[in-house]
Amino acid sequence: MFMNNASEMWKNLEKIFTLTNRSRKYKLSKDLYEVRQHTASINEYYTTMKILWEELDSMNLHPAILNPTHEIKIFLSKIEVQQEDARLFQFLNGLNEVYGPQHSQLLMSATLPSVEQAVSVLQQEEEQRNLLHSVTPDLELSAMYSRSTQPRSSDNQRPV
Repeated sequence: MFMNNASEMWKNLEKIFTLTNRSRKYKLSKDLYEVRQHTASINEYYTTMKILWEELDSMNLHPAILNPTHEIKIFLSKIEVQQEDARLFQFLNGLNEVYGPQHSQLLMSATLPSVEQAVSVLQQEEEQRNLLHSVTPDLELSAMYSRSTQPRSSDNQRPV
């Protein structure tokens, strides 16, 4: 296809990249709903999701509003809250079942936390679990050691 001028060429390129962007947006959205924590830490899992959100955001540029009215500001604020809630739900959706109680607690709070606040709560829980997990073997070893060093009741008896 021969293009007569630069304007036609730009229009053709725009059509091509619009289709490519739609496919990329679809894939990113699909990936977001399929991401699961599995063996990743809370921080690694969150970072994966954040990268996907940021890439989607970069593809969804909106025109600037130079003089927004009060109503427009309220409207945009509500949209931001809805987006933040959607991201929180996506994040919680992929968490491991072991975080079920924290998941429920976050959703039942009077106001929904931001994703970052939820990550912070879950990181604290993860650290506690890791700490308890690392302490448990030490306690078991201490218990086994103390049992092996205690004299047996048969050892205390003297032959008569």
